[in-house]
Amino acid sequence: MSKRILCLGLLSLVVIAMFSSSISMVLAAGKAVEIEWYAWGRPAEVEFFHQAIAEFEKKNPGIRIKLTETGWDEHHRTLDVRIAGGNAPDIYRTTFPYVGRYIKAKQALDLSPHLLKEYRKRFWPNLRQFVESDGKFYGVPQMTDTHVVFYNIDYFKAAGIEAPATIDKAWTWEDWENIGRKLKSKSPAKYGFAGALYNGEPWYINTWGGGFVTPDGKKPDVNKPEVIKGLKLQKKWYDEGLEPINTLFLKPDSHEQLFALGQIGVIFSGTWMAEWLKDQIGDKFKWGTTFVPKGPAGFSTALGGCLNVISPQSKHPKEAAKFLEWLNTDEVMERFCQLGFIPTSVPLAKRISYKDPTINGVMKAALQQYAQIPPIVVTQYKQKNYAGMVQVFIETIGPAMHGQITVEQAVKMLDKELRRLID
Repeated sequence: MSKRILCLGLLSLVVIAMFSSSISMVLAAGKAVEIEWYAWGRPAEVEFFHQAIAEFEKKNPGIRIKLTETGWDEHHRTLDVRIAGGNAPDIYRTTFPYVGRYIKAKQALDLSPHLLKEYRKRFWPNLRQFVESDGKFYGVPQMTDTHVVFYNIDYFKAAGIEAPATIDKAWTWEDWENIGRKLKSKSPAKYGFAGALYNGEPWYINTWGGGFVTPDGKKPDVNKPEVIKGLKLQKKWYDEGLEPINTLFLKPDSHEQLFALGQIGVIFSGTWMAEWLKDQIGDKFKWGTTFVPKGPAGFSTALGGCLNVISPQSKHPKEAAKFLEWLNTDEVMERFCQLGFIPTSVPLAKRISYKDPTINGVMKAALQQYAQIPPIVVTQYKQKNYAGMVQVFIETIGPAMHGQITVEQAVKMLDKELRRLID
C-alpha cells in the first residue's frame, strides 16, 4: 500500500513539474517581443526572408519577426499612409533614393546607439552617405546593384567584336556607335544596341559632364554644350535605326525582351536582370557581361539597392536593431547575395564568389565598375524630389528623341523644371 501511495505521489510530482514547465513556456512565449518587418521582394527574396526569420527566431526565442509582404508599386504609398496614421511598422525596407525623405521627415530612427561604429564602417562609403548625417546612422544597407552591359556572344563573334575584359579597356561612346554599326551589318541583329537612356535616370548625361544637379546639389547642370552634344548623339542613334525608339524609357517595349529574342546585339540593363535573362534566353545563344561605356567625363552608372530602416514609432527599437544587425552580418548577407546582388559590405564584396557561374560572371564585371561610381550619382539620388526629376527628364527629353522638339528646346525645359524640384 505504501509503495502504491509513493508511486502515486511521485507521479503527481512529475505531472506538476510538467505542468509548471508548460506554464513557464507559455509565460516565456507571452513575453516575446513582436517586430513587424514591412518589405517587398521578388519571390526568391521573400523565400529567403522567411528562412532568415526562422533562423533568427531560433537563435533569439524572445523576439518574433512578423513579415508583412508588399508589392513594389504600392509599397511606399501604403508606408506613407501608415506613418501618417501613427501605425508605422517597426522596420521598413526602402531604396537609397527614397531614404533621404524619411530622414528629413524624422521618420527614420538613429541607429548609432544600437550598432557598433566598426560594424557601420563595413558598408560602401557611397552607401553610407545616404544614411549618415551629423554622426548619426539611419539605416542598414542590405544589398546593392548597378547597370552593366549584356551582349550576344554569337553576334559579337559574327561581327568580329571583342568585349573588354578589364575596366581600363572599357568602351567609349564612339566605340559603342561603331559596335552598333558592325552588329547591324555583320550579324543577324535587327538593332545594334539599346538602353543608354534606360528608365530616365541621369547617368548617361553624367558621362557627358552634366547631371540633374551640380556637384554641390544647388542648381541644375543640364543646359550645357557637352550634354546637348551627348543627347544629339543619342537622337542620331534612334534616327539611324541603331537603337529601337520603341524602347525609349522602356516604353512601350522592353529592350531586355528584344535582346532575349535576338533582335538586339548588346544592351544596358541592371544586374538584377541576370536571372531573368538566363531563364528567357536558355540555350538559344551564348551571352556575356561587360562594362558600361565611358564618356568625355568618365564613368557613371546606377547605384541601386535596398536598405532597412527602423521607425521612431517602434516600441521595440533595441530588438529591431538586433535583427537588422544579424540580418546584415557578412555570413547572412553572403547567402542573400547569391540571388544576384552586390554585397553592401566591402570586405564581403572583395571575397564573395557566386555559386551560379552565370551570376558570377555578371558580378565580376559589376564589382569592378561599382567601385568607380562617381559622387554625383549619390548627390542626385539624395535629392528629395529625385523621382520627380526622373519624370521631367522623361517628359522633356522623350519628345526630343522623337523629333517633336529640338534637343536644345528640351534641355531648356528640363533646366526650368529641375530648378523647381531642387531641394
